[in-house]
Amino acid sequence: MERFASPLRLLVPPSWLAFGIVFLLGFRIALNVVRNRVRGLKPRLVELNGSEPDHSPGPEAGALMKADIDALAVRVAALPARYRDAVVLRHVQELSYEEAADALGQPVGTVKSNVHRGLKLLRGEEDDHADD
Repeated sequence: MERFASPLRLLVPPSWLAFGIVFLLGFRIALNVVRNRVRGLKPRLVELNGSEPDHSPGPEAGALMKADIDALAVRVAALPARYRDAVVLRHVQELSYEEAADALGQPVGTVKSNVHRGLKLLRGEEDDHADD
């Protein structure tokens, strides 16, 4: 920078040279800000106190979720026993099919089909094999 500024000192007084450099840097920053806005990059807003905004669901969302869970629990309780047991062991207690088969004393394929049919009934789809 010094190499280029020395010939300019002969033509331009030092106060004007400093002003020109600051002006050019400010212009370059402003140009980059405009380019970023045109590209669609939005600056991230940060809270002044350093804390992040709370994105957790509010009380209404919590109440709606609880109502959905309660309705699902009623529908699970209304399932036939063999489907209910298989669905609860697999999806509520999160056991593997093998563990659920051991707990129920059934083959793994039977547990898989009972879970599938139970979920089908929970979704409201008709099932020809729902005889319990």
